[in-house]
Amino acid sequence: MRKRFFAYMILLGFVGWIGISAKASHEESGSIGEFLTPNLDSVRHVYPQESYVNVIDTAANIIKGDTASLDGFMEKLLRLRSGADEVVSIVHLGDSHVQGGFWDARLRELFQCDFGNAGRGLITPYKLAGGNEPRDYAITTKDKLTSGKVTSRGLVEKLGFTGVAVGIEEMKPTLSIWSKAPFSSITIFHHAKAPFFNVPDSLSIGSYCTMGNTDRSTRIDINRDVENLTLVGELTDGYNNPTVYGFSLENGQPGVLFHAIGVNSAAFEHFERNTDFAEGGAAALSPDLIIISLGTNNCFGGNYRSDSFREVAEGFVRKVYENYPESAILLTTPMEGCRRIRRTYSVNKNVSDVAEVLGAIANDNGFAVWDFYTAAGGNNSSRVWYSRRLMQSDRLHLTEEGYTLQGDMLYDALMRYYNSYINRFLPAADAQETREVADTSAVESVESGNRDNN
Repeated sequence: MRKRFFAYMILLGFVGWIGISAKASHEESGSIGEFLTPNLDSVRHVYPQESYVNVIDTAANIIKGDTASLDGFMEKLLRLRSGADEVVSIVHLGDSHVQGGFWDARLRELFQCDFGNAGRGLITPYKLAGGNEPRDYAITTKDKLTSGKVTSRGLVEKLGFTGVAVGIEEMKPTLSIWSKAPFSSITIFHHAKAPFFNVPDSLSIGSYCTMGNTDRSTRIDINRDVENLTLVGELTDGYNNPTVYGFSLENGQPGVLFHAIGVNSAAFEHFERNTDFAEGGAAALSPDLIIISLGTNNCFGGNYRSDSFREVAEGFVRKVYENYPESAILLTTPMEGCRRIRRTYSVNKNVSDVAEVLGAIANDNGFAVWDFYTAAGGNNSSRVWYSRRLMQSDRLHLTEEGYTLQGDMLYDALMRYYNSYINRFLPAADAQETREVADTSAVESVESGNRDNN
């Protein structure tokens, strides 16, 4: 009650516009003074398994680079926590570490627990394209298909922003969707010449003229929450290419939408060359934060060169910055991994260079960065994570428990910055108390020097 009273009094005294510099929006941020009863309590995050905290470097688990570039995003989270009827959108772009779904499932769970649940967000037809799919949804069809992925060779045209495309070779293409999380609207991301897809009459609200529809995205609102939905299209002259890239599922509630875009074996150049992501293709998702987690596959082969990697990665990230002017950008680095040579595994020393280059890109261009390489333990961390069953036998991909820990780590780093952000609106005594709570968010008794590297 004491903190809520202080927050109430402070904001009564400062009702009006509070200027917040945020490069993420490339302009002055909006006012938060309009919220007279905001929740300025810190977000306290505790790791679900305390023993795993001994594996990581808690002191290094912070957001680095130009952290102020995240302030616009932090303000939007604060508005949600203060009761705003809004949706905050996060887009996470990556490779197989993202496609599997475990890392992002944990991040989605944590964000929506603290800031509200606006729905499942993006789902992608990975399985129809011959890949693995997260467990909490399914996209199926009995129709004959063609498919392509961002890593495919000989693509005739770009695949949209998801890096996966499925084409249905039927006059009445049909797709069935199941989601563990109920939804009341679906946005279809499709080819510009795709036919219109209809929902069953029993779910129709009678109008499909939704604001925000584009030639590559169509939103359909339905009259109640569902977990299952069948979409049926019909080819016509001029709209005869039933190719879809993915779907966004929403529930009509305020909160966070967490969209994951990941393709196995993908590297920076794949998304640059074969998708329109960097050109603004994902603008329909209205991302407030774009997290970019690529680089593992850039350094896996024997032809890795630091200068060439920097040129590709920096060019891609700069283009994202230019084409998403309202979005904050966060780069993440991969952790140490291994390469198999015959029957033995050796540490891929290129990964540490990739982490260093991504950090330099962030620093030189004014982006934020999460250094997972260092936070995970740096050199020798792959051996420790594998010994704790947090890394798979390939010494490259994590186990489900490992990806869950990675999700906890990234969320903890972001919430540490969020807590420091809200300190600006608290009096000195409350700010000190909030900092103390934030500092204990990992586990109070753990010091970074006590990491267990045995």
